[in-house]
Amino acid sequence: MCAKKIISPQSNTALPEYLESAGECLRMVSALPNLGQIVVNPENRVTFANKWVSDITGLPLTRLIGMDFFSLFQIRDQKAVKEALSCAGVRDGLDVGLITVQGHVKNVEMSCVVRDSRQGNPKAFMVLQDVSWHKDMECIAREAHEKLGKIEEMAGCGILVYDTNYRIEFANRLASQIASCPLQELVGKQITRFFKAEDWNYLRDLHSSQSLKQNGCLSVKLPLLRLDGKTIPVEISLDLFQGFREENKTYAVIRDLTQRIQIENELQKTNEFLKKVIHSSVDGIIAADMKGNIIIFNEGAEHLLGYRAEEVIGRVHITKLYPPNLAKEIMCRLRGENYGDRGKLPTMPTTLVAKNKEEIPVNISAAIVYEGEEEMATVGIFTDLRERIKMQQQLDNTYRKLFQSEKLSSLGTLAAGVAHEINNPLNNISTTCQILIEDFKDIIPVEHQERFQWIENQLDKAKNIVRALLEFSREQEFEFKPVYLHEVVSDTLMLIKGEIPSYLELRVELPEQLVLNLDKTRMEQALMNLVMNGVHSIGEEGVLTIRGVLLPESQEVILEVEDTGVGIPKENIPLIFDPFFTTKDAGKGTGLGLSLTYDIIKRHGGSISVTSKVDVGTKFTIHLPLPDQD
Repeated sequence: MCAKKIISPQSNTALPEYLESAGECLRMVSALPNLGQIVVNPENRVTFANKWVSDITGLPLTRLIGMDFFSLFQIRDQKAVKEALSCAGVRDGLDVGLITVQGHVKNVEMSCVVRDSRQGNPKAFMVLQDVSWHKDMECIAREAHEKLGKIEEMAGCGILVYDTNYRIEFANRLASQIASCPLQELVGKQITRFFKAEDWNYLRDLHSSQSLKQNGCLSVKLPLLRLDGKTIPVEISLDLFQGFREENKTYAVIRDLTQRIQIENELQKTNEFLKKVIHSSVDGIIAADMKGNIIIFNEGAEHLLGYRAEEVIGRVHITKLYPPNLAKEIMCRLRGENYGDRGKLPTMPTTLVAKNKEEIPVNISAAIVYEGEEEMATVGIFTDLRERIKMQQQLDNTYRKLFQSEKLSSLGTLAAGVAHEINNPLNNISTTCQILIEDFKDIIPVEHQERFQWIENQLDKAKNIVRALLEFSREQEFEFKPVYLHEVVSDTLMLIKGEIPSYLELRVELPEQLVLNLDKTRMEQALMNLVMNGVHSIGEEGVLTIRGVLLPESQEVILEVEDTGVGIPKENIPLIFDPFFTTKDAGKGTGLGLSLTYDIIKRHGGSISVTSKVDVGTKFTIHLPLPDQD
């Protein structure tokens, strides 16, 4: 190769040897296998390119020579290349994209030497080096790092990675166990294999949903079909990821819900059982948080206090269910150690306030619910004592009546002896008094005769008392016969017609044609005592009612004698059936009338009770059995 003679502008000296050496160097550099060389003239046309440039771009050298140099680069890099060639000097390490004949982009690093442009002389010399593999490795490393990060975050769950064709590319050991498929077989399978058609259609729609694309993660619960034929409930969480080659991947985290659902079912059953126990309890169960807001109010509490649960839960403060300051006292006892273990209150009597403001006696046992050392709630169990108190009162009444019966029996024996002993002296005194009056009626002044008459009257009263004692003590035979109840009442009223004042209103309310087995005379005597008690208790005006009620379901008749009189003081009610007890003035009653009535009713197989209120009136209630229906 012969170099043309070139005259240096500075010295006009021929430099053939220099150019020969430069050309040799250019040929040696262009032969390097991993470097591309391009020479550009002042018009930015390629005047030289080596084989590497032809190979990487896919353009033959004949086509490369004369091309617009900037057209070899992708549009977004052309500006940077133009800036590099706009100034003289050396530019190193410029990352640009070289366009291939197929339209692909090759990442290259370009270094260039640029000199002042002169007509006919090269403008710049470029050296290109392929760095695509560096970029690929960076993307692979970044993707691997991100995969590793996701796998670490989702440890303890089944993890799958699959492509846009739903082919599994990665699976961890737990995913293999959940699917009951060996790990080496799981990779490469279609994930659609593990879901029913309708479930997979739903999942496929999720892949293209806007929510998944925007939020990056969605979770759903579906049944998974294992390879062993079993179906298990799983929760699957999906996340989309784009690889370095712009290929979409889906990361799926799968959690086996079998054990969790079993535990949840057991917890639900336990909770339902506890709810049923609480709400079906006869006792009232009330719980409140530490602010006093009621959170549990069972059916027993509803029956006890008259509230519905929805009326009090979250609406009524717990202190409103107690009398003033009582709730505070109970909390002090719960927190103290003088009434049992801390946070527990043994059973004790107390009082609750019902919706209708009634104070209800109850037994309470209570406790504080703790979470660690923190107080979370209080719970109390309340037992209604009203029925128990009523039963105790009935038991006391029964005992009192039994005691009364024993007293009457003993008193009857005593009264019989006393009556016989007193009766003879009374008869002697009466006879003597009559003889004296008869023998000395002409001698004794009139005023003294009146005194003898007074003595005779007092003796008659004493005899009546003795006679009553004898009747009370005598074990007389009762003759029971079928008799109409209204006849007993009408005959009784006929006997005492003269004793009933005109200002008193008498009301009789009896069922028609009601037949009972009675000793008519004795029943009239008992009824007469009750009516006369009512007459004597009524002042200038009032109402006396005799009422009968038939109760077929209990096979009995209720006979009531009610007056609007002065009433009986509460402390005297337990004593009214005692012999000789009376509130009447001296000489106006023996105190044996109600005792005899009590005995007569008892001998008829019945019972008698009394209710009374001072200044309102008194009601005697008699229960008599219906005759057997033969």
